[in-house]
Amino acid sequence: MTHGVESSPVAGEDLDEPGRRPVGHWRRRFEPVTAPPAADAGALGGIRLAVKDMFAVAGERVGAGNPTVLAQAPVEERHSAPVQRLVDAGALIAGIARTDELAFSIAGVNAHEGAVVNPLDPERLVGGSTSGPTAAVLAGEADLGLGTDTAGSIRVPASYCGLWGLRMTHGAVDVRGMWPLAPSFDAVGLVGRDPRLLAAAVAALGAAPPPRALDRLTVPRTALDLVPAATRDAFLDGAERLSRRRGLALEIADGPAELEEWFRSFRAIQGHEAWQSNHHLLAVPGAVSEEVAGRLRAGVDVDATTHRAVLARAAALLRERLADGALLCLPSASGPAPRLDVTPDEQDQLRSGTLRLGFLASLAGLPALSVPAAEVGGRPLGVALVGLPYDDLALLDLAG
Repeated sequence: MTHGVESSPVAGEDLDEPGRRPVGHWRRRFEPVTAPPAADAGALGGIRLAVKDMFAVAGERVGAGNPTVLAQAPVEERHSAPVQRLVDAGALIAGIARTDELAFSIAGVNAHEGAVVNPLDPERLVGGSTSGPTAAVLAGEADLGLGTDTAGSIRVPASYCGLWGLRMTHGAVDVRGMWPLAPSFDAVGLVGRDPRLLAAAVAALGAAPPPRALDRLTVPRTALDLVPAATRDAFLDGAERLSRRRGLALEIADGPAELEEWFRSFRAIQGHEAWQSNHHLLAVPGAVSEEVAGRLRAGVDVDATTHRAVLARAAALLRERLADGALLCLPSASGPAPRLDVTPDEQDQLRSGTLRLGFLASLAGLPALSVPAAEVGGRPLGVALVGLPYDDLALLDLAG
């Protein structure tokens, strides 16, 4: 059984928009958060784990970043399957860390709770939706963050914060006890400072086949067209260093001509499944923020059969392109962490580019790793590597 204290918003800050007021990364922090590993501790013995508030933790409620969900939730009798696997390997739960509302955001902002403080630069967004675990690791209060990634929710905050962020192969990990957003794309994710620790966690979660042989990194030209010149140049420098260090070729190839069609279908199915998973909350007045409620309602009337057929063709093509020793290589985000006071129009533009970079891995159920290998104006930018299913360890082995 866990025992903890509720976290409060950061004092002394008063931005006009409630959802932008700085807030700490813990929704509930547990004590004690450290303990000496036992003699028979597993591979993660003594590692402090920050659990995103999308996973069941025994003795606690799942809140999914939404006060109504938290108020209605039962006290969990057991850990979710991913949490249990990590605990069995010796990890210690440091606490339940905040998430963007229903994990339906990549900003690190929650209209009900506030904007999780970025320990690297409090004037900038931390990224989301795995905002709390990422900030907890960056602040030194956790060694490993357990999160989710539907369209970049691990990779974006890792990129903004200069950490390693792994979206695991979709379906490789038992997700019983994880709150759903869009189950066709929801994947377990990990964030940390050390790729070796992430590799140990991948093994503990049961998704660790031997790495395959790799010979090149392929940058889709369409990815470069999605980002500003400064981001493009920093990314290419980082990708070049990474490929050279590992003796791999780096090629820029034509991206899929159908990118926008694929993206429309991905967003349609993501929204449709998000509505199916969470539409019951819309019956409670004010339960869901206006922004997230709009995204849910957009998924009501969707031609799911047509869109799923488009995504099936896209997934087959992507896997074919990676079958002969290649990895996709692209920026993890359309730029470094934006300022906390970014305007809505600027945020929409950043979100649009970043989602188009992240969705390719998600639509095909592929693993993707954000590597802290670039900087734009002194601020971190991740270089994302995307592989075939079960390339999780191959990505970490290559980049680490």
